[in-house]
Amino acid sequence: FAGAEIDGWIAPALTDKNPSPAPWTVDELHSFLSSGVSPLHGTAAGPMAPVSHGLAAMPDSDVHALAVYIADIDGAQSREASTAPAVAHAMSLAPLSGGQIADEDARLYTVACASCHYNSGAAPNPARPDLALNSALHLPEPTNLIQVIFHGIGASDGMPGVVMPDFANALSDDDVAKIVAYLRRTRTDLPPWTDLGTKIAEVRKEVAAGQ
Repeated sequence: FAGAEIDGWIAPALTDKNPSPAPWTVDELHSFLSSGVSPLHGTAAGPMAPVSHGLAAMPDSDVHALAVYIADIDGAQSREASTAPAVAHAMSLAPLSGGQIADEDARLYTVACASCHYNSGAAPNPARPDLALNSALHLPEPTNLIQVIFHGIGASDGMPGVVMPDFANALSDDDVAKIVAYLRRTRTDLPPWTDLGTKIAEVRKEVAAGQ
């Protein structure tokens, strides 16, 4: 399996089984661990957010050493050549084609999400995480993607001044299922997630219990 479950979230593996399209290089890991943001992988959320805050208090040399260690476990150096193709592929998926616009799920994503997650350049904008590169879309389960949609990203997490609102009260379970399924089929070449309704209901129940 590509990760372990922690507090209702999936922690992706640090080995070469990590599902991220682009490898976690030393530079990406160093940025993520020290600031909570990786240009090619997104923002620390859930139980990972306080970890990055804690590491930020450590000497930078220690954080860099940790990044080197994790990158070695992940075999990042041997896979670094895959970074540029992965980024180019992700950027090619950013525009919506005419066929996608006619898709009800695509329209819902456009209204709720695209204004913040759309990248029109040749490289990802760190302030607008590109979902085609995010491990949440490539995991065997949709747990992390659902969690982020329901919880959002707070002002104290990730990049200062950049937040993602929570959609727990703005989107129905059916709306979330449509967005999650749409992203999985348009941003990856992986099979669709199954039983989305049950999984979304489980996460919503956890969110309600924590309020």
